[in-house]
Amino acid sequence: MDRRWHASAGGGRGRRGGRKFAAVYNRFSRPYRTAVYTFTLTRAGKVADYGLVRNGVLPGMARISVAVSPDGAKVAIAGNMPEALAAGLVAASGLRDARIVVIDLRTGSRAVFAGGLSRRGRQLGINSVSWADGGRSLVYLAQWCDQVDVSFNTACDGSHRPVTQLRMIRAPARGGTLGGGRTLLRGTARFPAILQAQASPDGRTVLALADQAGRLTLARFAVPSGRLTAVLYRGGEVALDSFLSADGSGHYPIIVENDGTVIGWVHHGSLRPLQLGHTELYGSAPAW
Repeated sequence: MDRRWHASAGGGRGRRGGRKFAAVYNRFSRPYRTAVYTFTLTRAGKVADYGLVRNGVLPGMARISVAVSPDGAKVAIAGNMPEALAAGLVAASGLRDARIVVIDLRTGSRAVFAGGLSRRGRQLGINSVSWADGGRSLVYLAQWCDQVDVSFNTACDGSHRPVTQLRMIRAPARGGTLGGGRTLLRGTARFPAILQAQASPDGRTVLALADQAGRLTLARFAVPSGRLTAVLYRGGEVALDSFLSADGSGHYPIIVENDGTVIGWVHHGSLRPLQLGHTELYGSAPAW
């Protein structure tokens, strides 16, 4: 890997016969680009089949999240453009609303989902993306800010409280808009901001990291009622950068804050720290 490329995001998902993972890198020198790689793991935990995805070099994106489909056939990459903003070369006012790009890992074909969610005076960011309905639908967490903060995946700039909604749309091969579909979960008086969220494979429940009175809270909600069914973990003060990952069953969530300053998996209401050894985690994207 060229040293000009920097890790930005990653994700993984089960498939028949094993696991497929995606890693996304940004190049901050001209021309600004985002590259998508995939790999598998052997039973011994060694990386195998590592390589650039066909048609996997994209125009530069910032504030990236990524998810591999349940069958390992597609990868969804969400983010804002242009990435040049992250290098300080574009004013924050020039940031475009977030979009989702889906790449077919066999053919290299792309489907783009953008537009349809504009709000006057607000910029749209996407905090997280996942799959539902057997890979036929995308679930994404939309966040409208005065200005999206590209340095942190859940933060906003400005004086107004962000507006957050977890939405689900169909994901046809031709692409489409981010509008339409249905809203699975939205901020409430008790949980004013949803920071990260993942829908269950059947779309009936949502696992979410939320802001509850300034504390980071992991909770499960029913869909479509939005009813709180369980509080799984209460942490400390909400960080600028938070990430949520879970296994296919949703029973083993991983929480990461501030680029790995805090990293662990939640079990019986406690955060069990993960030991990284001498590895420095940059970017917030572990996966089971």
